[in-house]
Amino acid sequence: MTLINTRKRFSFKRGYSKKLPSGAVDTQLIRMPWAPPVQRYGIFTKIMITNPVGVAGRLDIWDQDLTNTSPPTAGSAGASLLPLEFGASAASGAASKTTVYTQDQIPDIPFYAGANSQSTLPGVTVMFEVMYI
Repeated sequence: MTLINTRKRFSFKRGYSKKLPSGAVDTQLIRMPWAPPVQRYGIFTKIMITNPVGVAGRLDIWDQDLTNTSPPTAGSAGASLLPLEFGASAASGAASKTTVYTQDQIPDIPFYAGANSQSTLPGVTVMFEVMYI
């Protein structure tokens, strides 16, 4: 078995998690270190979406820092950079459904300001890994 190193030179990875309290509300997942002297951008390498509601939904992620207006943004809730679908539970009352997106399923879109999100359903938990370059 051959392992493929997907890490870029001088980069590092960090994992995060965030619970989205309600649907249709902008929630900042993370801020990127955009300010001098660091100025690193991030690329998602893994995203796991846990859906406790039981019906299918969608998670939109775009490049925006909600805490500062200085860095430029890319995308919005209506025109997201990463529109991710997540599945429904198999049966009513079943345990939460987790949808996993791995690095080969996620486009290498650089996020410069931060990762902002909006879900169609409340109570969704997003766990993700970012490679800072």
